[in-house]
Amino acid sequence: MAQDLGLNTLLQRQVSGTLPAWSVALVLFLLSATVTYFIGSGWGAASLIMPFAIPLAAAAGAGIPLRVAAVITGGTFGDVTSPVAGMTNAAHAVHASYMRYATPYNFLAAGIGAVLFLGVGLLG
Repeated sequence: MAQDLGLNTLLQRQVSGTLPAWSVALVLFLLSATVTYFIGSGWGAASLIMPFAIPLAAAAGAGIPLRVAAVITGGTFGDVTSPVAGMTNAAHAVHASYMRYATPYNFLAAGIGAVLFLGVGLLG
């Protein structure tokens, strides 16, 4: 569908000179984390974001494997942090207790992940 809509061409025209290659992994991680947090499905967010993540990485001249990892990692964060995800239901946990306990650690891990994606983007 992305090919039929010309998404690759659009991204190449819009992004090729404006988004630096070092920032692509960080942007994709943050986008994937945000989308997943609000929809509650890591795989759902990956299926929404991956079709333009790869052309975005190619248009910016960035490596594709790191950008795919950024999308999946952001999706994992959102999946375990989102109040609408099925993680707490699967564990039969008390939802409010789980959110109070896990959210600070999840956001700390997301912050560390963002710094690492930024660092790897700047170094490589």
